[in-house]
Amino acid sequence: MVREAVAFMEQHKQEPFFLNYWSYSVHSPFEAKPEWVQKYKARVHSSNPQRSPVYAGMIQSFDEAVGALLDALDRLELNERTIVVFFSDNGGSTYDRIQGVPATSNAPLRGGKGQIYEGGIRVPAVVIWPGRIEPGSRSEALLSSTDWYPTLLEMLEIEKPREHLVDGVSQVSALLGNESPRSSIYSYLPHYFPLPGTVPATSLRKGDWKLIRFHHDAPDQSDRFELYDLASDLAERHNLADAHPDRVLRMDREIADYLREIGALVPMRNPAYTPAAVSPRRPPAQDASSLDASSSTGLPNPN
Repeated sequence: MVREAVAFMEQHKQEPFFLNYWSYSVHSPFEAKPEWVQKYKARVHSSNPQRSPVYAGMIQSFDEAVGALLDALDRLELNERTIVVFFSDNGGSTYDRIQGVPATSNAPLRGGKGQIYEGGIRVPAVVIWPGRIEPGSRSEALLSSTDWYPTLLEMLEIEKPREHLVDGVSQVSALLGNESPRSSIYSYLPHYFPLPGTVPATSLRKGDWKLIRFHHDAPDQSDRFELYDLASDLAERHNLADAHPDRVLRMDREIADYLREIGALVPMRNPAYTPAAVSPRRPPAQDASSLDASSSTGLPNPN
């Protein structure tokens, strides 16, 4: 894939081009070069939730691929006039197993891919904009993947299509170190995802507060709520919904308005449902295997 990408850049180096490179690493199926697996086996600590040598080898492959793309930009003398965005679509998988070991960990974040907790939605983002973004700078701005389209259009001074509804907002001001255009961000998981054991849910991040509405997940099919203060509880261990009912009510109204505005298909009550003598489904409990470091508190994630 890297060779194809470099060949594309060589072919179009005299004209503007857009290259979207989605790597197979570090996505399943999980396999890595045997020599790299052996290399990382020697570094495994059994007490560390991040302990898959196969996954580590895949990360090295991905790292080398990114390096090859950047080296090609240097060689083709395109590095000073090319915007580079490194971004992932979700957190690491905490439910897949590689030779009996969790694929990865998102510590200290809770959960991972397929979940609406921070381990599933907080992701790395790195942007290179030569001559505009200060190297090594950081931002705490909230960013959604829907923001990339309007952001890149503004960076390239391309007018947005007038007939096209754009969901995101331009993040150029945040990239330049100025005020963030977002005060809140929504995430919507519309379906049951059996592997992590999640249920349909919508979350609203507003400042440091995050409310999750689990749709019809209480025994009587009413909505269930979890509220977290991410400033003091990034791991989402302490549900503050009962302690802040007014905040839950206000934020849930915003969730309802958002779902209505975008025309989201939300789960419906089941009139034939009969509560069983078991506890309702719950997202998996927090444990060591569900923890993994994320690299973004805002300007957000590889596969």
